[in-house]
Amino acid sequence: MQKGLGPSCKADMVSHHIDKCLKRFLKQIFCVVGSNSPYQLNNFVHVLLDAVEHTDFTNNTCVRVGGPTSETVFSQLKNADFEKIMRAFCRVLRDVLIIPGRLLRNRKAGLAFDTTDEPYYGHVEGLWIHPYQPVQGSTGCLKYIHSQLH
Repeated sequence: MQKGLGPSCKADMVSHHIDKCLKRFLKQIFCVVGSNSPYQLNNFVHVLLDAVEHTDFTNNTCVRVGGPTSETVFSQLKNADFEKIMRAFCRVLRDVLIIPGRLLRNRKAGLAFDTTDEPYYGHVEGLWIHPYQPVQGSTGCLKYIHSQLH
């Protein structure tokens, strides 16, 4: 970090650094989107982030914002197992927390986590569908974990 940078410039640098790390993370866990696909990686991420922001089901979010269906979104995650996501997440956390760590120095910061179970109504197979059925008629659920640095 250069001395004399204003808070706005520092915030922009941190934001840019986090964006780079998150893009690298997403490329590591999502399947490659084919050139003939009408969607790009950011379309899938937009659906997931919008669902989290509105605390809504992925299927409802896909209908509301348009774009890929929830089945298409989750098919992009079919090759990402728990270990792959955990390794990528740990790399991103390490890389992302370097700059805020320098800015915070010895100050304390809180890290909050939240989990959400979204009902799943399709055919149950693979790692992504958990046996817990949050609503009647669901065949399982998808789990979301949200974290926030305070």
